[in-house]
Amino acid sequence: MNLVFLAFVLFQVASASPSQASPLSQLKSNMAGKSGFEVSFTQEVKEELFPDETELASGMIRLKKPDQLEWSYLKPRKRIIRYVDKKLTIEQGGEVTDVPRSDQVSLHESFSFLWGETDPKTFSIKIIDAKRFRISPVKKENVGFETIDVTLGERWVREVRIKNKLEGESVISFSNWKVLN
Repeated sequence: MNLVFLAFVLFQVASASPSQASPLSQLKSNMAGKSGFEVSFTQEVKEELFPDETELASGMIRLKKPDQLEWSYLKPRKRIIRYVDKKLTIEQGGEVTDVPRSDQVSLHESFSFLWGETDPKTFSIKIIDAKRFRISPVKKENVGFETIDVTLGERWVREVRIKNKLEGESVISFSNWKVLN
């Protein structure tokens, strides 16, 4: 799976009535007053073009508000995607590459679903049930995916399923959430 594609995964906040909070409203409420988080992830990528080949990866995500995000792959090879002060870099094999700003959504915007804050001009949200919602891009040309299905655990995102434009799928499971006050 293209690392830059994953970095541009996007999400948005859905509106909900106070008596029946949407899954995104729950996330936003859980992150209120927090300075960030750390979470472990495992990722399984299946591409339609190569159905017998599954790519497995794992690592850690760190967020520090307002705009510092680090997505670290530890396996199968070490790669770190960093978004700091509106600058995106990718570190791999001892080399750091600056990724120029484009029409694509930033890394920080891409993962804003994890803390319940996103731009409604960028995505549409369909609530599936109390713990699941589907994200679709408003402008499909600015992203590399068709849909993202998000499943919440007790308080935080448990899993996301990203359906890309080439009929492939990436499943990212999150565990060991550590929220920073």
